[in-house]
Amino acid sequence: MKASTLSALLAIALAATGAAYAAPQTEQNSDVVRISAQSTYRHSSSEFASYESAYQLSNGQTMKFTQFGNHFYATLKGEPRHKIFGQSPGVFLTESGALIEFREDGEKLTITNFERMSPLAQTGQNITMYASR
Repeated sequence: MKASTLSALLAIALAATGAAYAAPQTEQNSDVVRISAQSTYRHSSSEFASYESAYQLSNGQTMKFTQFGNHFYATLKGEPRHKIFGQSPGVFLTESGALIEFREDGEKLTITNFERMSPLAQTGQNITMYASR
């Protein structure tokens, strides 16, 4: 009887140990955060037209905003474009989690978490970039 009780307890302990095992993260995926950027606000084409321009960022880079069909994009000169999703009037979010906010009828903008858009900004975190036309 004692042997069967010990065997049962050992089986439970081994099962619990196996269930608690978590595979180690690979270095490649350990710093990756996925943010699902879904549009919660639909900008009209005419509304976005006031933002469709090139902006000089405070770090010297140029960012251009464009529209293709129902999709809006932000592009840093010399880098791939980023699809942006409307969040509220004048506010967009990239798939990578950078927040773009237009002010003064599109004359100025602020980009929060800019490092998520540009490899040149990977040296910092929570970088805020300012721009004007």
